[in-house]
Amino acid sequence: MPTLSPTLAEHNLQQKLGAVSRQIPNATIATLDTVQVINSGFTSDTFNTAFGGDISELVVQAVKQYYHDITSPMAWWLGPSSLTSQHQTILESCGFTLSERHVGMTCQLHNHDYVDLDLPPGFSIKRCVSVDDYYAFGAVLSSIFDPIDESVKAFYQKIGESSRSSCPEMVYYIGYHEGIPVTTGALFLTDVAGIYDVATRPEYRRRGFGSALFRHLVNEAKQAKYESAVLVASAEGAGIYERAGFQKDCVVEEWSFTP
Repeated sequence: MPTLSPTLAEHNLQQKLGAVSRQIPNATIATLDTVQVINSGFTSDTFNTAFGGDISELVVQAVKQYYHDITSPMAWWLGPSSLTSQHQTILESCGFTLSERHVGMTCQLHNHDYVDLDLPPGFSIKRCVSVDDYYAFGAVLSSIFDPIDESVKAFYQKIGESSRSSCPEMVYYIGYHEGIPVTTGALFLTDVAGIYDVATRPEYRRRGFGSALFRHLVNEAKQAKYESAVLVASAEGAGIYERAGFQKDCVVEEWSFTP
């Protein structure tokens, strides 16, 4: 079977997963056969990720052994370049579990008008620049996990404490309501603008904070003269982004393995 060319969303996601870990000292990014594998130094499937590759039993067993050796759960992200009629059978036979099917989406920004942010009362958006900003970013993002993922807090605290110049294309934003950090969002700026980590504390949802920050990210990308924006949405959340002008582009699967 010929190898498919990656979609914009698929390619941006692969680059972003590697870029996030490059911000952390001692994290390792390697290619194992045809698969990008990351050991962030944290015992977390949020940051210990594999991406893509030609799915065969030999390759899957090698990836499995890699994360078994570092004794960490992991998540394996697969875009359409890796999805075949046999990949699910192979992954399941090797002990991997399908966590979720996501939707890769794109938007042509030259056709997208600037959006009035219409910020909720008491709400403001700030680009992360200080250690405190990154700590707040991690605290909000960790809150969407049940239970709260303490490794997410620690990861972004390390980013705040380290030299962020190693990944200038990764830009983080935090939304505050009356001085309390309540929502997050990020841009990964390469040949396209990738939108990631749009999340809101559970107790502050349905108040327009996440939507306002998402609109801010789109405006920032357009202001920076990017022609295209991409994102990876949950199947349930894709409709929200379609109404904002994004189109479904591909399926992205997330598989998990715990040693």
